[in-house]
Amino acid sequence: MNPTPQIASSAMAGELAKLFCAAAPKIGIIESACEGRSRPKLIAEIENWCRASRVWIIKNEIHLQGMLVLREDEDEFEIWYVIVAQACREKGLGKCLVKHIQTLQGSLKAEARNDESRAMLRSCSFEHNGEMSSPKFPWDAPQPIYRWSR
Repeated sequence: MNPTPQIASSAMAGELAKLFCAAAPKIGIIESACEGRSRPKLIAEIENWCRASRVWIIKNEIHLQGMLVLREDEDEFEIWYVIVAQACREKGLGKCLVKHIQTLQGSLKAEARNDESRAMLRSCSFEHNGEMSSPKFPWDAPQPIYRWSR
């Protein structure tokens, strides 16, 4: 049985930041975003995402297992990040998060930040046409954009 994604609360921002930072090198985030003075700024940004109902999570009774950050960009929604805890990878949790968002939207775009995310997006019927992202935060780097629509 697949877990059911749920909206994250802003009270979870610290826990979400831990998961985010654990995946930083793998998802193209500069490590300094998670260190020292930058960490509180990151947590504040994650709190904002949560207050806007843009963070979906999967967790068991004890641990946060995965998160997806969704952003509304003009007239379309963008999957910014799909992050799965190291111990929970290869179980389809990232795909479960994406499939859930697909049930809520008619079209999506997503940045593919590594080979695993590219494979996951393709398995969810996303396609890449050569488009690359523009960095949105100081910790971002350009990434391939994949698109999906019903």
